Amino acid sequence: MGRTQLLLYYLFRLQQQGRIPDIPIYVDSPMAIDVTRLYKSFGEQHRLGAMIEEDNCNPFRHKRLHYVSSQEGSIGLNQLRGDAIIVSASGMASGGRVLHHLYHRLPQPQDAVIFVGHQAQGTRGRRLVDGEESVRMYGIDVPVRAKIYQIEGLSAHADQRELLQWAAGFVSKPKRCFLVHGEQEALETLRAQLETELGWQAQLPAYLESVALFEGL
Repeated sequence: MGRTQLLLYYLFRLQQQGRIPDIPIYVDSPMAIDVTRLYKSFGEQHRLGAMIEEDNCNPFRHKRLHYVSSQEGSIGLNQLRGDAIIVSASGMASGGRVLHHLYHRLPQPQDAVIFVGHQAQGTRGRRLVDGEESVRMYGIDVPVRAKIYQIEGLSAHADQRELLQWAAGFVSKPKRCFLVHGEQEALETLRAQLETELGWQAQLPAYLESVALFEGL
């Protein structure tokens, strides 16, 4: 939510400027399509609102953009011939419609797969970014011949500094803080910064660790 719409804006601008080919763009994610409808309906609530009033400058409604809602339409994209951009989910290739696109595209050396945002350890997306030569999908080892790219700058998550700025806005600091989402090294760094910069009592709970939050109950 939000990332697809930002991506559509950048793709539209790049095509406007002639920096990428004027090829069809397919949005193949039911949730992303639903959220895009909200962007169209409530333009006054976001910074792209002014553009939405102009059809020839609308990143969510132009001649090269197509929304694929049905499962049949999604599968039909596997038969595309010629250049196209497919925007699909989930972002870490752990499930969803993107799987059958990867299944058909990864073996093709003329294709490219671009991951937008962070790929967590242990995910199929991370293995692809790390350069694995094959990935298992639908019980089959699929060879990776497509080019793999990653764009970190469009992550929908706040970075470390933004998290610290948010935490600094608390009227009173929490008694305890548990960091449970992220990779170990980054979590350790954030924990140390919360303690030294904000005086928070932060900890990284271990897997299956139990913590008593209310003593005496």
